[in-house]
Amino acid sequence: MGLETVSNITDLVSTNPVSNDPKSEGDDHIRNIKVALKTDFANITAPVTATHVELNYNDIATLGTAEASKTVTCDASKAIIGLTSVSSTAFIGALTGTVTGAVTGSLTGNVVGDVTGNISGTSTAWATPRSITITGDVTAPAQNLDGNSNVTFTTDIATATVNFSNEMTAVFANYDHNFADISTVVVPAGMYNYGTFFLTSGSMDGTMFLEVNVDSSWRTVWSAAVVSGVATIPIGQITSNGTHTRTRFAYSSGTKGTHTFRMSKIYS
Repeated sequence: MGLETVSNITDLVSTNPVSNDPKSEGDDHIRNIKVALKTDFANITAPVTATHVELNYNDIATLGTAEASKTVTCDASKAIIGLTSVSSTAFIGALTGTVTGAVTGSLTGNVVGDVTGNISGTSTAWATPRSITITGDVTAPAQNLDGNSNVTFTTDIATATVNFSNEMTAVFANYDHNFADISTVVVPAGMYNYGTFFLTSGSMDGTMFLEVNVDSSWRTVWSAAVVSGVATIPIGQITSNGTHTRTRFAYSSGTKGTHTFRMSKIYS
């Protein structure tokens, strides 16, 4: 006899019924087909309109992976591995792993990890704001930084803490009211990086010179006019061996007094 016992489609024998099977078993063969279909497609309660090509999209090799032209499936832990591009109007849930590429849209939630690249648009404040304070010779009140706006510092230089121990000071004092009066001071050996000329007493006018000795001749490196005890000194570096560099003040007018020229030594 060619009548099999059927529970699923795989139980059907394609060669049954055989030619000599009794006709009375015909209904049994039809009933076997119904049993197999209704068992294996128990949840199909409406017409299936997808084509065989569309249905074959579900032929994915491993659950929890993404393959070209396949349906995306997840494994028992609801993980998807190998997904390289997502285009959706909404994504809800936790995203764990490395995201390479542009993220366009609004992000609501916490970002745990490093962010490399630019962030454009607006964001809420940092979860933990930071306080920035400048201390030392230059100070500024603390400013809170929370990522929402820029911060601006108003600084103050504590002049009492500035150390002038490495400075060369030349003092020009008590000149007669004579245009021909000239005073010079040799710059001690070292390298200096700036100069200031300021009034201690009196209010003399004149010219401040920095000179170097070349072939037994003093030549001016720079000069600055002194008006009422104030001069604008060019900024630069000056090197002296202790004999060939000097400062010179040429008095022109004003009340005699004491004026100081100061250069900061950066190397002895």
